This record gives sequence, structure tokens and C-alpha cells, in this order.
Amino acid sequence: MKITIIFFATLYSFTLLGAPGVSLPAYKTHYYGDELASKFFPSDPQIRNLFSDFANLDVLRITTTPPEGRNMGMIDGDLLHQQGIQILINRKKIQKGTLIISNTGHDIPLAAQLLKNTFFSTQVVFHLPKELNDPGTFERLTNQAQDWAQEIKEYQNNYLITGPDIIFIGLEGHRREYNGDFLYKIDIETLPTREELISLGISKVIYIHERHPDATEEIVKQAVPADIRPYLDNLNLPVSYLGADCRREQGCGWKPLCLTDDPSCGWKEEFGY
Repeated sequence: MKITIIFFATLYSFTLLGAPGVSLPAYKTHYYGDELASKFFPSDPQIRNLFSDFANLDVLRITTTPPEGRNMGMIDGDLLHQQGIQILINRKKIQKGTLIISNTGHDIPLAAQLLKNTFFSTQVVFHLPKELNDPGTFERLTNQAQDWAQEIKEYQNNYLITGPDIIFIGLEGHRREYNGDFLYKIDIETLPTREELISLGISKVIYIHERHPDATEEIVKQAVPADIRPYLDNLNLPVSYLGADCRREQGCGWKPLCLTDDPSCGWKEEFGY
């Protein structure tokens, strides 16, 4: 009986705080080409201008048909990253006045989960050039875009232009191959300066990598790729190095009920933080 009471008290406390759960995307879109890319534009004109040289959605623009869709096993990694970033939010690791630099293969679903936390005013920007059109990465990115495009578009359209609390930029971690070679490198000259960030109320930076949410900052920092490291080292703002990957180590307290493509297994929304 004590265990049951504790469980419901914990679940109710998250409801009171307004923390959204992790679940399958509410929409499955059927866009492609420029129409698909348009769903990912930031709605704030000053953010669009500030990141005009960095923002790149070319790998979405070159799609000519909607992707066929993913099985449950493929989407599992996205959901477990969404769980990871929600844990960071619930732990107060992510606060207003933050630039989040995400360097994972799950930046799109991470951004979607962050935007669901509507007590933040958030804008998101992605760098997804056409060099990412190799078969495996292209399939993943276009399916992630289909899954989360409508939620990202709607939450950004609800944004009140009073200056963002949080700016999220997605670097796409798989621009660097597993052997360490780069398909391309981030041009850090296209990223905002310290002064530009401060003018928007940004006073700190969080770097997110594919590491467990309980990983030490030193472990996460060791994984920073060479192309983005000079930007973080020389920005002269406080930087935290955090993981958001609940696939790793012991997991994060739960896993999706379905780890395969078995259509009978379904999905159940849970908290379990």
C-alpha cells in the first residue's frame, strides 16, 4: 500500500508542475520537399535573422515523397532521448536564459519534447545540409521530421514574441562518422556571438550529447567534436555538459513496452523519472 501511495503522489506532482509526459508523436505528417522544411522555421524574426547563415534544412528539401514510416523499434531511440531531456528539465538543469546546443542523432525529437514544456518560450533551429543524404541517416532524419514536424510547427507558432527563454540548436551528431571522420564541419562563424546572445537574454549554454542523464559533465565534455569545441571554449559564457540518452547504462527507470516492430505490443505513456 505504501508503494502505491508513493507512486500516485509522484505522478500527481508532475501533473501539478505541468511537466509533459513522453509519448508517440501526436501527428504523422505526409509532407516532403520545401513544405516539410517549412515546418521547422523559427517563428521569431530576430532568431531567423540571427541564425540565417547557420540554419540549413536542405536534406529535408531534397525529399520528393513522404517516407514510408518507421516501426516501433526505430522510434524507440527518439522516445528514450525525449525521456532524457525531460529528466533534465524536471531536475531544473534547464532554465530560462539558456542556449542549448544538441549534438545527437535525435535533435528533432529532443526539440519537440522541449517545446512541449510551454512554461518556457522556446525557439529551435537546425543545421541539416544535403551531405546527410546517405541512406541510413537520410531515412532516420526524414522520418523524424515527419513524426515531429507538426508538433514543432504548432508549438513555435504559439510562441509569443517577447524574446525567447531558450534557444535550441540541433547540430546533428552523425555529421561525424563512427570512425571519427566528418561529412562536413560546423562553421562556428555562423553561430551567434556572446554579445548577440546576451542581447536576447541568454546567459548560459548547455551542450547535450548522447550520454546518460546521470553522466558526469567531464564524461560528456570528452565527447565534444573538434569542430564545435572552439565555440564552446571561447564563448565566455558558463557551459554545462549534459547527457540525454536513456538507452545507455542502466536506462532511466522505464523503457517503452515495445522494443521491436511487433504491432501487437503498442505503447503506454509513463513517467517513471
